[in-house]
Amino acid sequence: MKKPRICFVFLSIYPYLEGKIAGGAHRQLYLLGNELQNKFDVHFIAGDYGQPQIEHKDGFTLHRAYTPSPDSPAYMAPKQFLLLFRAMKQAEADVFIRRGGLKPAVASFTLARRLRTPFVYNVALDTDITNKYTKSGYVLKNMFYYMIQHADAKIAQTEKQAQIIDAKFDCDSFVVPNGYPDVDDKLPHEKRDYILWVGRLSRKQKRPHLYLELAKQFPNIDFLLAGPADHDIEYAKRIKQEAMKLKNIEFLGFVNPDEIHQYYRKSIAVINTSTYEGFPSTFLEAWRYNTPVLSLSVDTGRFANLSESPGFAQNDFDRLVRIVEKIQDNPKQRARLTQPYNDYFIRNYTIEQTSQRYADVLCEVIG
Repeated sequence: MKKPRICFVFLSIYPYLEGKIAGGAHRQLYLLGNELQNKFDVHFIAGDYGQPQIEHKDGFTLHRAYTPSPDSPAYMAPKQFLLLFRAMKQAEADVFIRRGGLKPAVASFTLARRLRTPFVYNVALDTDITNKYTKSGYVLKNMFYYMIQHADAKIAQTEKQAQIIDAKFDCDSFVVPNGYPDVDDKLPHEKRDYILWVGRLSRKQKRPHLYLELAKQFPNIDFLLAGPADHDIEYAKRIKQEAMKLKNIEFLGFVNPDEIHQYYRKSIAVINTSTYEGFPSTFLEAWRYNTPVLSLSVDTGRFANLSESPGFAQNDFDRLVRIVEKIQDNPKQRARLTQPYNDYFIRNYTIEQTSQRYADVLCEVIG
């Protein structure tokens, strides 16, 4: 029996498959796509990185569109729109799925409607449906609102996102969280070596400079910083230079997604300094190894249905310092802090569970 064909519109997936970039959203779509291959013929609309028009990788079929760039001039938009249309038409999908963004989501939705194909919007960051949406121009704002209203399904990563969709757009959504494979080789807490930070070197969202400030408070603890540069290359250079001046920090830079797991496994704790997140993959990657997540501004408890959030500093840097002081030489305290998160991960966030929920939504849309 022929499998239904689903197609994710996510242009930067190609360099991820080539092992050239890392990213939580990329990793999630890769893991999800792998699991969904059991039920669906999985395709991607990929950017133009010099590959053939149609290519097969890791069980996926990739259709080349255009080269994505945040600096693309406005006059390129019509050509990019046409190349995207060609790729989507070529995919002959039974449903198109777009994860995150405003302009890419509106464009994908518009072309899916032109092709008379169902469309699913998967929320990524909370800000996609709050700050970025609210502050977008009049035309884009109205087009995005229309897209949310008329998409055949909306998938939220968290209950919070579902509530925002209900309040701002007056429509329902399915809640399907991110997922990760469980692991068996968890390391005892007394054998952990260092504190870890993983993410893009982004000034406004991820704020690795605050992680460097934290490392200065604990000269006798080893800190690792892993992540590629974001759009602000100069900021990333300054972070690297500052990190290399500190004797207790090792700057890893970009780490292949298949190799990052060993660092989570050996971590005393993972630090999150982001101003906001959707559903951070770093949380899941840490919790599956029973590694505590200490977060400055993002409430960890809301991802594990906890009324109190162990490890959450409530946007207070001094409080984050005190939490690190409390757990640095106390393996039992680290185990107690992370256990409810690991338990919740096993009950709710394994990729087998979340992919089944995702598949259920797609089957309902396809009919």
